[in-house]
Amino acid sequence: MSEVDYRERAERASRELDEVRAAARNEHIAKVAERMGFRDPEDVIGRVSADDALTDFFLEEALRGIAASSPHLMAPPVPPSTPDGKPLIQSVEDWEKLPDAEQMERMGEVEAVMRGEAVPPAPLKAPLRSLDEWEALPRAERMARMDEADQLILEGEI
Repeated sequence: MSEVDYRERAERASRELDEVRAAARNEHIAKVAERMGFRDPEDVIGRVSADDALTDFFLEEALRGIAASSPHLMAPPVPPSTPDGKPLIQSVEDWEKLPDAEQMERMGEVEAVMRGEAVPPAPLKAPLRSLDEWEALPRAERMARMDEADQLILEGEI
């Protein structure tokens, strides 16, 4: 191999290394942008300089600046929800839209709204591990947790 061949191989390896570094930097920018609530994290990659992406502090500062100057890039805020993912009831109208069974189950939330109190989130429940656990629950709770029982059946936990 000639000196020219070695130089070409070294330049190609350097370019490939630069590409790998750029891809890793872009992936990191997208992850931080997603965590900060950008609608499409990929959209902000080209707006962040390589210097701003050197540390998380500078990256977050740059992304805050982008969010302030281009608020349309931010995802809409996620409405508050209970630990099981149901939207919080914030008005009587919200409650009236629920199916009858769920209206009764969530009556406490409605009463709190009517008193003007903050609605406490529903307590977290340990996931069911077997159908025996589901069968030991009171009837009303069994009905509310039917989806978990269905999942156990699908997974073969009969």
